[in-house]
Amino acid sequence: MRPIRRWIALWAAVTAIVAGSLVMADGPRVIIIGPSPKHPTVVRVRDELHILGIEVEVMISGKTESDLAAIARQRNAAAVARVEDWPPEVIVWVDPARQPGGTATSAEIRVSESLSGPVESGLLALRAIELLRGKLIPVPIAEPASEKDAGDAEGLADVEAPVEDAAINVPPDAGEDATADAANIPAPPAPPSSAPRLFPAPRAPAEHDHRFSGFFAGAALVSPGGAPITPYIRLGAGWSPNPRIGVESVVFLPVAPATISMPEGIIELRALGFGVGPIARLTDPAANLSATATIGMGAMLILFEGSAPPPYLSNKGSRWTALPYAGAGLSYRLHPMFAVRADTIAAIALPEPVVRAAMREVASIGRPALLFSFGIEVRP
Repeated sequence: MRPIRRWIALWAAVTAIVAGSLVMADGPRVIIIGPSPKHPTVVRVRDELHILGIEVEVMISGKTESDLAAIARQRNAAAVARVEDWPPEVIVWVDPARQPGGTATSAEIRVSESLSGPVESGLLALRAIELLRGKLIPVPIAEPASEKDAGDAEGLADVEAPVEDAAINVPPDAGEDATADAANIPAPPAPPSSAPRLFPAPRAPAEHDHRFSGFFAGAALVSPGGAPITPYIRLGAGWSPNPRIGVESVVFLPVAPATISMPEGIIELRALGFGVGPIARLTDPAANLSATATIGMGAMLILFEGSAPPPYLSNKGSRWTALPYAGAGLSYRLHPMFAVRADTIAAIALPEPVVRAAMREVASIGRPALLFSFGIEVRP
């Protein structure tokens, strides 16, 4: 008997799995394309569609083609919604063959804040959810009542009418007090409503839009004035109140000194610099590959130390100089929180630092100064 019971249990489990698969296959499927799986609008639309019983798949912008209809055919989806970070909007395409009713359309529909002025990201997501719900979930139409149902309704009215009259019926000889008491009889409680209750949708999580960023890179300083190429470490931090515009600070530290050799001796130079300025993103902020441009103002501290045999004297000291700069960069996003980044900065030292030894000029630095860097950008 035990082997038979095991086979019966196995058969029941397989039947349940197949039935569940068939039920899930009948429901619509929606593809959501967004800058990140944690983007607030993407999360809100995904959660709301799950509550409605719609299967959802999330894809990252930049890794798919731009034709929403082609994406729907490839993924066998009933609809595709692409979330744009800037300007804030949701582009929706629904397969005409899967739309209920006779008003099907194959054109892309844009849900944007321009419809009624600036809105919060949560309201923009709700507009897109209502649009998808109306396009994918049919609304049942009430059928007209049959003659039998109409007759039953009339009979029910005939039965209930005397009960309503009896509640306010007062004998003619009861007097004014009885009439007043009858007028104060409370009405029967209303029957409970059968309409569905609307529960508030879950709140979207806190916005995760990478306003802050950090940068760590190896770099090389090139200054065509007699000083050799010097290895550096570049550190940076940024803040972006807007997807395209932000502010970035930079610090570059020498790994080893630039050594200048001459017959009179040796001079070691170390240049430390920092600066801050605006940075602009020239490409789509949601794309994986992006280009940036920046300008800024900084300062550079030059430390020098010379050693010379007699009759020459050794000396050391420091000097400050202003450092206006401009730069450009390319970055490629490997993960929503990480990207590789390459930058080039051109700066001019004001005034020009000049290195002299034995009453003659042997080198200069910072006219111009070119800093090439390659490293990792972190967007927490």
